[in-house]
Amino acid sequence: MTKRITAKEYDNRKKMREFRRMYYDPEVERQLDALRKSLNIFSESGTFESRQAIAEQIVNTKKERLKKVLDLKKIKEMKDGRKYIHIGTKLAAVTGSEMYTAPNEKLLIEKLYDAFFGSAKMTLKEAYKKYQRYRKDLGLVTYKTIAEDMYNWKKLETTHIAEMCVKDIRIRDIKMCYAELVKGGDMTERQLKNIRSTLNGIFTYCVSEMEIIPHNFILEIKLDMYRGRLKRRRPKLDYTLDEIKRLKQELSGSEDVYDLAVRFALTTFLRIGEIIALTPQDLMYSELEGYYLNVDKSRHVEREIVFDGKGNVVLGKTEHRVTDIVKGNSEMSQRGVPLSDEGVEIFQKAVMMHPENEYVFMHDGHVINTTIFNRHLRAACEKLNIPYRSSHQIRFTNAYRLYAGGVPLPELSRMMGHTTLTMTMHYLRQRRFTPEIAAEVRKILTA
Repeated sequence: MTKRITAKEYDNRKKMREFRRMYYDPEVERQLDALRKSLNIFSESGTFESRQAIAEQIVNTKKERLKKVLDLKKIKEMKDGRKYIHIGTKLAAVTGSEMYTAPNEKLLIEKLYDAFFGSAKMTLKEAYKKYQRYRKDLGLVTYKTIAEDMYNWKKLETTHIAEMCVKDIRIRDIKMCYAELVKGGDMTERQLKNIRSTLNGIFTYCVSEMEIIPHNFILEIKLDMYRGRLKRRRPKLDYTLDEIKRLKQELSGSEDVYDLAVRFALTTFLRIGEIIALTPQDLMYSELEGYYLNVDKSRHVEREIVFDGKGNVVLGKTEHRVTDIVKGNSEMSQRGVPLSDEGVEIFQKAVMMHPENEYVFMHDGHVINTTIFNRHLRAACEKLNIPYRSSHQIRFTNAYRLYAGGVPLPELSRMMGHTTLTMTMHYLRQRRFTPEIAAEVRKILTA
């Protein structure tokens, strides 16, 4: 049976959330984290005096923060030598106790600090910030993962659990949170799963690193009950063969490097990052195989992960780099890919236009930009009254064309640079059928 909280408990929790919001100081938290790391290092190799000095500095830092909340001059001594302090009923509503005692003043300061600011009182919002800082400091994630978590947190921040203490959050609270998120009917199943993934990361961190909760129950909560309120994603339609032909024809007279790149993409099934990273030397020829591309590089977008003035992890400046790190499994992604006569013609034309360039598709001395590439593709689509789909949808389209044309699935998977056949099958989810299949179906159903 679910335990219901009393009105008094609810009021005390609300006061605690307001208090922590008012006195949250990320700079002090960072200072304390740095001092604790130093203390751990000196515990192994430092002198007794150096360890004592750092421990003293930690206590003094906590003292200064506590002075903003209560008058430490009220600390008194009992007959047996122990230290104690009465904090008053108002602050007791925040911490849960009116009187605190300890064998000495240092331990009393530790106890008071933990009562007001310690991990036992940490809200989900504060845990998220620490979780992001922890991953940034260890270099565990890419900017894309941080960006996804930031997007997911913006959603979570609007729910009631954001200001709750982590140790007070129960399964029912997470279920209510999900119900709040899907209430408007604008959230897809994928978005809800991504939010759950971010929550799972925070709770795992609170279990393994912070040790403020004993168990992470996030993945135990099934999302099936929310499916009725979720927004259904419409499957993205691939380009038709007729649309591909019309786009090629529309762009055939242009010598703009972006238009050439779009035309080239329409003849192959490479990732856009792989097309951008192609060099003149990547076009190979053999009498047995004909022309093919050596795909062993890709263009990546990198962004700095930095702290803002409030101690939050944010994304800094953007950097575009071409590296030999190809998406997916490196052994499978670095590969040879056959090229059609039309693709060879466009490739060679781009090279001859600027033979001095390091890369095939460059504009004003820089490799082409994905966003501008998609703008050119969109402009051509709008001119021909063709529904616009991004550059990645061209890869889906041509993968299906090859599969429908008889290319065996294992060979197609290898040429696409996929690690598993399951990933390749994801690209073949298109629902249209070929004229041959349509004729066969009619023949069978007519008999």
